Amino acid sequence: ACQRIASDLVSGYPLHKAAYSEPVLFSDMAVKLVEVGMRTGKLVAVLQRLAADEEDRWRLRQTLQSHLFYPLCIA
Repeated sequence: ACQRIASDLVSGYPLHKAAYSEPVLFSDMAVKLVEVGMRTGKLVAVLQRLAADEEDRWRLRQTLQSHLFYPLCIA
């Protein structure tokens, strides 16, 4: 995926269009936020926020899985 995105960027596609071609990695909302970040000059802030949100989602998913796994083992 990184190589495909890099190839798109080298070919002249903007970051949001390169990210759009990888829907497994980037949601529609993330792509739109990247586009807005590029247009407003706030791309770094947008990318930092997207990364923080993804980390929070990952932590929540891990917590839920661990809390659900223990009762299944006991059962």
